[in-house]
Amino acid sequence: MKKLIIFGSLSAFLTIICAGVLWNLFFQAEHGPEKSFVVNKGENYAHVAGRLESEHIIRSGRAFRWYVNLFGNGKGLKRGEYAVFEGMSPVEIYYKLSDGKFI
Repeated sequence: MKKLIIFGSLSAFLTIICAGVLWNLFFQAEHGPEKSFVVNKGENYAHVAGRLESEHIIRSGRAFRWYVNLFGNGKGLKRGEYAVFEGMSPVEIYYKLSDGKFI
């Protein structure tokens, strides 16, 4: 019985930690200065994710690709020039780039 309580407590603790990390990675963002970002014709998610990360618009290109693969619903990125902010979350930037609300 004691082992079951320890295992349950440890499982709950690890679940909370993982949930916090995932929330911070995918949803929580502190916006910095506004920037211009261009999605060119024919660019795929992996290339755009790398550019977004290198320009410090998102913290993790990998998180962006994971989100698109899991929840993208086949919605493609729309080419154009967008007004974005440094530090946007992968969720925010995905919806901005796939809705086509460019400058």
